[in-house]
Amino acid sequence: DSMEEAELIGKYMVKKRLAACVQISGPLKSHFWWKGKLDTATEWQCRFKTSGEKYGKLEKAIQEMHSYELPQIIAVPAAEILEPFREWIINETESS
Repeated sequence: DSMEEAELIGKYMVKKRLAACVQISGPLKSHFWWKGKLDTATEWQCRFKTSGEKYGKLEKAIQEMHSYELPQIIAVPAAEILEPFREWIINETESS
């Protein structure tokens, strides 16, 4: 729920090589139902570039660090990916 939290989580995941890269965007305004109430929040979005092999560890680490009870974590598999870019992701995440 803050740029500081997004930076903390993002940098940690890259430092630990759970992701090769993080892109942080925001602020975003969100309107949503939460525990029976319509709520509004200003949020930041982190987009991590990782491998399928690292996804589980990345997901767990985000959940442990995130201040939200239920953070939005969605994996979007790449239908196609430039081979040198895929290799870069694998190389940058394989040492964790």
